[in-house]
Order: sequence, then structure tokens, then C-alpha cells
Amino acid sequence: MKTVSMGLSGIEYHLGLPGTVGGAVVMNSKWTNPLSYVGDVVESALILTRAGEFKEVKSRLF
Repeated sequence: MKTVSMGLSGIEYHLGLPGTVGGAVVMNSKWTNPLSYVGDVVESALILTRAGEFKEVKSRLF
């Protein structure tokens, strides 16, 4: 996996869950008795606005 080779890891246990990354962050994707939540490890996200511009949104947790 390209992300693992870049040192990005920690949410592998979500592999196989249907949905999107955005949905996982907003809805805190989880299985029963999760070790952690996706939203807990996201520091920031680069989003594409409706106007076609990129915007960085930082987490309130970090």
C-alpha cells in the first residue's frame, strides 16, 4: 500500500467497511468495541469546495 510505505498507517482495521473516507471521519466509522475512531486520528483534510478551490480544514482535536 502506498500510504503504508509513506509511513501513514493506523486505520487498517477499517479495511473492508463500505463507505467513503469523508463519511468515516464525519460519522466516526467503527466496528463493535473499536480500538479508536477514524476521526480521532485525522489532523487535517484537504477538501475541494463547490467553487472548485482546495481548502485545508484542521481538526479541533489537534
